Amino acid sequence: MQMYTDTLNNKMEACKEYWQLAQNRQEHIGELLHENFIYQLLIQRKDIQIAKHKRIAHRLTVCYNNDTERWMQIIFAKYKIERDNIGIRKIKFRFMTKIF
Repeated sequence: MQMYTDTLNNKMEACKEYWQLAQNRQEHIGELLHENFIYQLLIQRKDIQIAKHKRIAHRLTVCYNNDTERWMQIIFAKYKIERDNIGIRKIKFRFMTKIF
């Protein structure tokens, strides 16, 4: 009878140990899931910030390109006007010299 009691006690102790081990693993899994959730939120926030900075950089690049294009048009327009004015003066001068 003592042998059966010892065997039963051993099984109960083993059962308690496995149950405690399972509880510890469940707690650890819960902690890991919580950490994973926090990391996912941090990654999502970082991705949102990266997208925001990309939009800002694109907007600034477009503004720079538009300003550069506008200034190039202004400069070339002034150059063309001056070039045309010089050409008109030369034509008038040639015309006047041929007449006289």
